[in-house]
Amino acid sequence: DNYVHSIAIDESGSKWIGTYEGLAQFYDTNWTIYNISNSGLPNNIVLTIDIEANGTKWIGTWGGGVAEFDTTNWTTYGALNSGLPFDWIISAAIDEYSSIWFGTYGGGLAVYNKNGVPVSIKEQFTLHSKITIYPNPSTTTITIALPSTTPVNNTNLLIYTVNAQQVISRRISEPTTIIDIGTLPRGIYIVKIMDDRTVQVGKIVKQ
Repeated sequence: DNYVHSIAIDESGSKWIGTYEGLAQFYDTNWTIYNISNSGLPNNIVLTIDIEANGTKWIGTWGGGVAEFDTTNWTTYGALNSGLPFDWIISAAIDEYSSIWFGTYGGGLAVYNKNGVPVSIKEQFTLHSKITIYPNPSTTTITIALPSTTPVNNTNLLIYTVNAQQVISRRISEPTTIIDIGTLPRGIYIVKIMDDRTVQVGKIVKQ
């Protein structure tokens, strides 16, 4: 596609090019095209690419989250299966500690490291997705129960539409919280619980 948003070059000299119609690899004189029909790419709109020293590509898409590609296997990370706050990824960068930083459209900044993200010498930042939400689906209210390891001080509950529009924001002071969703339109919503060191993500269906 003529709309090129990102370019990254790996150690072999391959150019990886993000476009509106998928991901292109250009090496020597050969082109290889990856899209949702022939690969694990979650969305054809590729806005950002960064490459680890071992050759693993991290590909940020518009609405499909992040794809990890090790030249053989594809793994997709999104708001529903990881600590990623939103699926609209507009930037990515890898630091000296092999942490991958993702800038999202409307969801702020996220960082991932398989060994834990170094915050300081004594601290590690972790991502979790272990909150319990019931009943789900629901028409009137939902109950959100936090794991016993989640603090209730300085903890915020946020609910967004799938288009990244915030519809509910509340400070949590108890391990179990009841939320009135009766006025929300029918549809799927993303629940995010944030404290000083963790981000937890869930999904609700409003009937």
